[in-house]
Order: sequence, then structure tokens, then C-alpha cells
Amino acid sequence: PAYIQRLKNNYPKWWLDRYLYGLWDNREELIYSEFNENMHVVDPIDPRIIPKSFLMRNGFDWGWVNPTANLWGFVDYDGVLTIYDEFYQNKTLPEQVAKECNRHGKIYTAADHAMKGLKMPTKDDENKTVWSELERNGMLLIPCNKEELSNIILVNSLMKPNKDFPRGKWQITRNCVNAIREIKTWKWKKIKLGADKNMPEEPVDKDNHCCDGLNYLVADLFGSKSFDYEKQQRYE
Repeated sequence: PAYIQRLKNNYPKWWLDRYLYGLWDNREELIYSEFNENMHVVDPIDPRIIPKSFLMRNGFDWGWVNPTANLWGFVDYDGVLTIYDEFYQNKTLPEQVAKECNRHGKIYTAADHAMKGLKMPTKDDENKTVWSELERNGMLLIPCNKEELSNIILVNSLMKPNKDFPRGKWQITRNCVNAIREIKTWKWKKIKLGADKNMPEEPVDKDNHCCDGLNYLVADLFGSKSFDYEKQQRYE
């Protein structure tokens, strides 16, 4: 009984419906099933008043044709994560991206390590990688954990209310309009009507750039250590 109760306390509704109750009949499931706009969206925060002792982190997803997305977050003394700003723009070169992403200071940024092998989109810089150019322009990049399903469960667990935190341990300021839009609409892939199999454990890979950044940020702060975690220590 205690094990079952722990599952109910920590896992999101969609996971409980599938793996605890055996329900697979919802074809329109949202990824972040614990998100409640009335509960989790709060007024904007002036970054200048955030205590420097709070743990700060960015979550970053690179794009060229699709938008580059960066989310700023901090963890307060109660362990509550607040997402307080965003950058969201496409066809922006690393120099400008880095300038935007450092506008609140140089903050460790959890990002997709695949950028280490991703060539620059411009012909003059095609022998350089996006990762190296972002670092050269001042970003402090940390390779993230990309275990997508685990990261989604982790984000939902922070959003989930409990007796000690009735609003959960996660919130986002309403100026993060693109992140909120994506969080409200990101869904699991559908299966064809009549298909003789369970719903796939795979999100729709569209309009999820802020969501990827959020997953990377949360995984780095609350999940297992990132692939190159020792690199963070060398920055300090």
C-alpha cells in the first residue's frame, strides 16, 4: 500500500492511468498533464531582485528554421523552481543568441549535446559547430540528460500538488508566452483508429522547443547528473 501511495503522490495522471489503472483509452493526452494555468502561472518577476544565492539554470534548445528557445529558471530556498523569462526566435546566429541568452548574466545552460556535432548553418562558418560558436561567444553550456520520457515525468512531478506544496514545486511567469503556449498544447503521438497496439510513448515533435529546454533544465537540476557534469565545476 505504501508503494502504491508513493506512485500516486509522485507520478502524473497519464502515467497512473496507464501503468497503475491500465487505462489506454485517451487519444488526446497532454504531455504535461499536471499543468494548471490558474495554479502555475504567476506574475512576472524583475530578474534584478532574484537573490544571487538561489540556484540558477537555463534550458536551451537550438533551432535555425525552427526557433531557438532558451528558458531562465531559479530554485528558491524551498526547492520551488520558477521559470521567469524566455528567448524564442528563429534564424538567429550564435553570436546574437549568446548575447540574448546572457542578458541576465552568464548562467549554466543545459543544452542538447548533439550540437557538438552540428555544423553552423552559414556557408562561411560551415566547418564550425553550433556548440563551439555558442561557447566562443560566452555561453556556459552543460550537456543535458536527453532521456525524454524520464524528463517529462520529472517535470510533471514538480507540477503535481501535494500537502506541503498545494501548487506544486514549479511555476512560470506569464511573460513566458511561448513556453506557456507549448506546455498547454504539447501532446503524445496518436495511433491510427483501430490499430492493435497501445498508445506510443512518443511525443509529437512539433512546437516543443521551449518544452525541450524545460526538460533539459529540470533534468539538470533535479535529475541524474548531466553527461559532462564535471565541466560545470571547472567554470567555478
